[in-house]
Amino acid sequence: MFSDRFDVTLGAFNQEYFDELPNTDQIDVPTFKNEDFYHTVYVDGWPIGVAGVVPSRALPDAGFMQIVLAPDWRGKGLIEPIYDKLAEWHNLHTLYATIKIDNKVSQLAHQKIGFRLLSEDKIADLRERHLLEPDEIRMVKEVV
Repeated sequence: MFSDRFDVTLGAFNQEYFDELPNTDQIDVPTFKNEDFYHTVYVDGWPIGVAGVVPSRALPDAGFMQIVLAPDWRGKGLIEPIYDKLAEWHNLHTLYATIKIDNKVSQLAHQKIGFRLLSEDKIADLRERHLLEPDEIRMVKEVV
């Protein structure tokens, strides 16, 4: 796999770097900086993005994954090793991803690494409870 050629590491969240990244409007603004839920992602020592976890209130070993990569680093198979490191760091066994309906590239990337779309009934329930916007879908992956 292409991503095997890179050494992916997580570091302390860097607000200045986050502010420089394009397309950060599709993830929540990090509010957990001091609690160590957001990280700057490095490949071979260079910052390439920001990834984080919004912990689930209902399940202690579940979290909502968020990621934004610099444009030059997209499509290189890095989501899986980044999510693996986040899951290990935060001791997560269930990963959720909320993705805009029109972001087909992200949906496909998540499917390739084992995420599956929640059932239509679950998505409808989340929307009815205002936990999911009409222009979003939710995907899930169980981690061993």
